[in-house]
Amino acid sequence: MSTFLLKIGLYLTLLGVVHLGFAYFSDGKTDDFYLRFTTKQAPSLVVGTSRCAQGINPDSLQDICRTSGHATPLYNYAFTSMSSPIGETYYKAIQAKISPDSKNGLFILGVEPYALGEVPNPTSDEPRESIGQLYDAHFFNTYPNFEYLLKHYNYGWGRMMLTSTGLIRNNNTLHENGWLQIDIAVDSITAHKRALDIIQQRRDDIGKFRLSDDRIFWLNKTIELLKQHGDVYLIRVPICKEYYDFENELVPEFDTIVRSAALNHQITYRDFNDMSHLLTFKDGHHMQVSATAIFSGHLSQWLKQEMLP
Repeated sequence: MSTFLLKIGLYLTLLGVVHLGFAYFSDGKTDDFYLRFTTKQAPSLVVGTSRCAQGINPDSLQDICRTSGHATPLYNYAFTSMSSPIGETYYKAIQAKISPDSKNGLFILGVEPYALGEVPNPTSDEPRESIGQLYDAHFFNTYPNFEYLLKHYNYGWGRMMLTSTGLIRNNNTLHENGWLQIDIAVDSITAHKRALDIIQQRRDDIGKFRLSDDRIFWLNKTIELLKQHGDVYLIRVPICKEYYDFENELVPEFDTIVRSAALNHQITYRDFNDMSHLLTFKDGHHMQVSATAIFSGHLSQWLKQEMLP
């Protein structure tokens, strides 16, 4: 019996050591979110949904951060409208990611209708982010992050080594600065069709979708939190015209409410959809990699105008 238990103990120990080794292969190819739970706290952040995650490359903004006297590095801490709608869950995650001693940070807060509202679910009172990666997280700045891997990595851990070394191809790369690069070339006809298909699927939301008082409350709380650590700029990331028209039909009062929040907190709000014709999209609301460079550069220039005399 003692020999059997010894063998079991050795086997479990070996298994644990192997998994520990594989965990050190985890990187930006592991999945679209993992590195955001492993990188250090940052003094400046981009926060929002997948439009920010894919559409804002912090590398384009580091210089304006430094020249304007804001703390660097600026880190992209945006997830998705499912994982990171404005709310208590995202608020706590942002709170955990900001360097506690940051007082001169730069914070870019992206908003969109689906981040501030939803179609009510009559069968559940749980917020939709309850199925996301942030909801049950306790560790946000630890590498390797075993909590995340155990809860949210749905493959054998050996796959981490295979994706890290390129033996399994992954078109998505989450960079150390938080930018999510998705290298999928989409021609304009396909992108347009994808956008129209998504809009058609979401047209059922018209008349049912409501901005949430609770999420608007947490929008104000999030702005207050960020203002304690620096300057906050509220933005609406550009999307294609058809998608923008749909969202304005879905929530005609959206801009009025967001501008009111910005005015109450004495921060600037900018809707960048007047430049959407200069950009290309994969599906109407997520930018192509080439468009990310254009928008991030434009955002940097706008911030320069706003911050420097």
